[in-house]
Amino acid sequence: MKFTKTTIALSLGIASSVSMAGGFDGPFVQVGVGFADAQTKATSHWPDTNIDATVADNSFVGQISGGYAQSWGKFFLAASVYYVIGDQKAGRADLSSLQYGTNTYEFKNTNTWGMTIDPGINLNDSTTAYLKLGYGSTAGKGSETFQNVTYNYDKTYGGFSYGAGVKYRLTPNLYGVVEILQTNYGRSTFYFPDGDISFKPASLIGTVGLGYKF
Repeated sequence: MKFTKTTIALSLGIASSVSMAGGFDGPFVQVGVGFADAQTKATSHWPDTNIDATVADNSFVGQISGGYAQSWGKFFLAASVYYVIGDQKAGRADLSSLQYGTNTYEFKNTNTWGMTIDPGINLNDSTTAYLKLGYGSTAGKGSETFQNVTYNYDKTYGGFSYGAGVKYRLTPNLYGVVEILQTNYGRSTFYFPDGDISFKPASLIGTVGLGYKF
């Protein structure tokens, strides 16, 4: 009988610990605001000059996301999708060549979204820290202006994302969240009769916001 009571007590204690550690379990939605630091690496090959430069800029952005989370004791795992509200300026440069004179390049990212898997640790029943690993997509908008003529270099880019986040529970359903996410996109090359030019964007987005667990 004493053994049975002890076993029941230990089982209840473990179950209580596990349930306390799963304070963010279930479907959730999040909204956040923050900054995007976006950059574009440009390389080109022309008869009289080559370009190898990286330009960058930053923008104020918003973000909405949603997903599902589940805990197993201290271990936490979530799957989420997100969409970045607002364009991310990705740099501007004025480059000169003997053949073409001064060329002005401008870049931005828009329609940015992605999906991540978020493995982490429940530090206690109110706080969870986690990593973010996934895939990101953005519509890169590039333009080149010279001799009063503008050429567009528009392309959808995809790439690997990684980052980290922390959630802190404010009420049984409402929580605060801080996240950072780095995305390195693939390279795209545009070919011309006398040369080529390629672009490789990347971005680092940091947000703070509120989430709701259903």
